Amino acid sequence: MATTEAELLAATDKFATNLDRIDQIVNGDETTDVAVDGGREIPSFAKLAAENELSNSEALGARDEAVAAANGLASTLDYFPEIESANLADPARTDPALAATANQLWRFYQNAAGNMTTQDETARGTFAVLKRLPVTAGAQRTHSMKQGPANFIHYPVSGQLMFLKADGTTRVLAAADSGLNTHTVTFTPPADAVWWLPNVRNITNYANGTGKGITAAALAQVEATAMFNAGATALDYEPYAPAGARAPDTAQFQATVDAPITLEIRSDYTYVGRAAGASATYDVVDRLLTNEQPAPTLPATPAKTGVIDFQGRRRIAKGRRQKYMVPDFASGEVMQIGTDERTPIRINGVFLGASHKPSGYRLNFAGTSPFVHDKTNEDIGSTYTDTAGKSWMIVARESASALVVIATNTGPDDDKWIIGGTLTGATLTHAADGTNTGAMTGFVATAGHEPCPPIIRNLTKEIYADGVKIEIDAVGVYPCSSLRMIESYEIMNVAGQLAYLKANAGTATDPDYTNAAIGTQVIITDVHEWDRYGARVSTRTVRELENYRRTAFGNPGDYLAATQAQPAALTGDSPPGFATKKIVYVPRLSVTVGGYDLSARADLTANVAAFAVPKSAASDPANPPDYAASIGADGGGDLHGYIMGLRPNAGLGKPETRAAATNTLFYISGAEKLYGVAKDAAAGDGVAGDIDQIVGFIAPWAEADDDLTVPGALVPNGKGGYYCYVATTATLSGKAIPLPPELAGLSVSEHQSHPNITLLTDAVGKEGLILSVAAGGGDAIFEIGAS
Repeated sequence: MATTEAELLAATDKFATNLDRIDQIVNGDETTDVAVDGGREIPSFAKLAAENELSNSEALGARDEAVAAANGLASTLDYFPEIESANLADPARTDPALAATANQLWRFYQNAAGNMTTQDETARGTFAVLKRLPVTAGAQRTHSMKQGPANFIHYPVSGQLMFLKADGTTRVLAAADSGLNTHTVTFTPPADAVWWLPNVRNITNYANGTGKGITAAALAQVEATAMFNAGATALDYEPYAPAGARAPDTAQFQATVDAPITLEIRSDYTYVGRAAGASATYDVVDRLLTNEQPAPTLPATPAKTGVIDFQGRRRIAKGRRQKYMVPDFASGEVMQIGTDERTPIRINGVFLGASHKPSGYRLNFAGTSPFVHDKTNEDIGSTYTDTAGKSWMIVARESASALVVIATNTGPDDDKWIIGGTLTGATLTHAADGTNTGAMTGFVATAGHEPCPPIIRNLTKEIYADGVKIEIDAVGVYPCSSLRMIESYEIMNVAGQLAYLKANAGTATDPDYTNAAIGTQVIITDVHEWDRYGARVSTRTVRELENYRRTAFGNPGDYLAATQAQPAALTGDSPPGFATKKIVYVPRLSVTVGGYDLSARADLTANVAAFAVPKSAASDPANPPDYAASIGADGGGDLHGYIMGLRPNAGLGKPETRAAATNTLFYISGAEKLYGVAKDAAAGDGVAGDIDQIVGFIAPWAEADDDLTVPGALVPNGKGGYYCYVATTATLSGKAIPLPPELAGLSVSEHQSHPNITLLTDAVGKEGLILSVAAGGGDAIFEIGAS
């Protein structure tokens, strides 16, 4: 067990006391039989020598040994120097107005008088106040929350900051120097200010409503990881240290951990950093929302499913991710923005799972008289018809002024259900079930899936770093060589859920939306693995417990997939990226798609139309392209990018399997989000007992090569080696494809060849791969190492 600083100091003090006692014995008055120390009798040297037959030299030798031991122990304090910290925010500070973290939640300092609102999770669930911080008038300060949970920002009072004067009651507002409504704020305290009263807000993960507001745990992390320093620039985070505090000298006690993958958990978020291929300049970091908790179903049912979401990728300077990954992500160069990369399944014409639920309508009675409805829990499960005669079921009572309805099933059975359509008119007339049967009028209907009841259940999420389970909320940094996140959930039968609600109409208690009596249609298991060179591989297994329709209508129609990915962030986005163009590339197409020649690198920056890439567009429909590239570029060329697709040696990614199972290869949204399709209506309906498996991947690069569209992106092949993806539209001779030096010496073979591309080396060398490309360019997939 390691010795703490306090234990070392205590031991040193004890040695010093013992030295004093030995000195009394050796050098004491020999005519005195005893010396008194703290009530204890200590024999004089003469008596000690007489009774123990010790010589003077032996006693002196014992004393010298004790002195040497004490001096040696005292010298260990050299390894525990005093801490020099620029952080002025003591997370353990107290605030007389806020007795505990729980008192800080769901409120803020308001208006010029500086009153603090009452706590109200239903009205102010996204707000909180930090404990007051000491300031000096005129001394500029910067407060940064970049190291803590993402999406907390500084919230102004009337567009300004609030300060407290020395009398403890007078408050004064002052403008910030910079940074309101961001992670970081800089300000100069006004005259007579002695305390700053900070407001914060989380703008993404929390909402108004019981059980939905900011948690004490999240706010405690904000307090514990805040950086508050002098000056106009936020410094790198370092822990607060009181005067005289000591800590182990990191040069002596902290070995450099240069693990290939860095996992860091912060509140609801997880960050994963690793190398960006062979780049000597950048690492790439993914941010994931991993600890989102499914929202309560009453009084509201928002779209918080709890499923893991991928929320952006950024590049940061190499060599900093072990210590500064979270703040560097907050200020890093944005490669991808956006959320909603958790991948649903689309069956029976509806997206389900991930963040998706069947769509319905929120009926808001607050805008039009009489402003309220008369429905209670007893009316959940009752049905009404609109002015066109279509049937709708009340599935949730949000409040006295809001209800949620979903169309009833018109399908051939409960498995191959058809649920959807348009609500016509502003009157719903009672048809069956329920207690309060009056017609509903005067509402405003808004379509969407967010307010609808949950459709997934038995959600589990696990994280394993080097095979060791890490709790999903275990805040900390975990360097590792392998990282897996495993997630599983059931998707209930939507028609079965409606049938259950109907059968229990008239019940006054809250509805049980996930009751065991409701059948499970499919079970989805995802295994996400990160590779040391940047790629993420997602293996999805779909176990089908009931039949379902796999329809061809819509774009892309019903389908299975393992990944979907947001496009490159542009300079005009929020937060801004560093690209000005969005380029999409799909290899081996023989015709234009959606008006674009994707195999020649299409600039889709101005595109707003969604379109599909059909299998029929492939040069060889029997061996269709299995990946697409999204690239951020500017007027000078490519800047960064990624490929996403299906691993060609597994499950539905095998060329012959995919050729038979799909009509559509990829789907591109109007915002250029990419969807990879592994199975669609070409394979027919889903059949109970079937098991489908898809191995998808996303492999980013942080720097571009002017000669290459895809510059040697590496994807694990599942057998200990790598696929290396190369594509170009240029003519090249002796072109080197840089690869990480750890791969040097491994064999290279062609997995997917191209007549224009000639591999000139049989093994990875110092320069990586070397190849030549004939006029017209092309794409190839090489296999490195085990194959």
